[in-house]
Amino acid sequence: MAFISILLTSLLIVIHPTSSAPWPNSPPPPPPNPAQQACKVTKDPKKCEESLKESPTKNATEIIQTALDISYSTNLIAQSMTQSLYEASVGNLSVITITKNCLDYLENSAYRLISTIDAFEDREIKNCRAWTSAALTYQYDCWSELQIVNNEDTDLINDTMTFVDTLVGYTSNALSFIMAFDVYGDQTASWKPLKTERDGFWEGGGGGGEPELEIPLRLLARSDVSVCKPDYDQCTYETVQEAVNAAPNWSRGWRFVIYVMKGFYEETVRVGIEKQHVVIIGDGMGRTIIAGSLNVSQPGVYTYNTPTLGESSL
Repeated sequence: MAFISILLTSLLIVIHPTSSAPWPNSPPPPPPNPAQQACKVTKDPKKCEESLKESPTKNATEIIQTALDISYSTNLIAQSMTQSLYEASVGNLSVITITKNCLDYLENSAYRLISTIDAFEDREIKNCRAWTSAALTYQYDCWSELQIVNNEDTDLINDTMTFVDTLVGYTSNALSFIMAFDVYGDQTASWKPLKTERDGFWEGGGGGGEPELEIPLRLLARSDVSVCKPDYDQCTYETVQEAVNAAPNWSRGWRFVIYVMKGFYEETVRVGIEKQHVVIIGDGMGRTIIAGSLNVSQPGVYTYNTPTLGESSL
């Protein structure tokens, strides 16, 4: 009987555990911290909260503005550090090439971040997402290139690479905030870790179906300049790069259409970041062919330098 009594007492203790309810007059819990709520959508919430600690924020708008300011100011410092690395690498072709590429990346990143900051003031959230994503890509590419020469084992390379990695984290935070703002609204309490297409999540496209062609066909029917091989006599330029260089800088009013006639163009074409709204059309697959000849096996050439047609800063 004693054994049964002990067993019943144990069951009662299990069934009726000690209540953890607060005392009647205990103070209410502190209100949720908006920055803490926002940071839960980032890759590293603790580092995110640490980055926002010095700049008190009250709502989603202030959090995003602060995150973008942190990313841009850090980008400027990264540019300065990379410039110092470039100047200190005289005689080392590999480091010189990579740091020059990295400077291009960071210059493009700074431009995209400024565009994002301006767009956010006008609540152009889709543009903010696109441009912050572009800035993040440029920064990550810079970090990836520095990783190639990290075996040089110099403090300046290591310090620069570490700082760019920090920059990538700040911009990733800003992008996460902007996407959460777009998906869940301006109440940080409703923000959740974002899902992607890999999770089976697709954002609504406003009716579904394939997106409309961004460039109206009527614009493709005309061209501002044309390119052809020397045996043609009815075109403006002989190379695609010449035609790109002829495009106006920072154009916001119209698309600059370049018509490349059939032929084989052996060249590497670079579209500067100031050459906006440039459209290049040809005579079709297998008829208009542009092919560069740069590859990573050549001295001083890395992946960044090899695209046949790519955007780069000047």
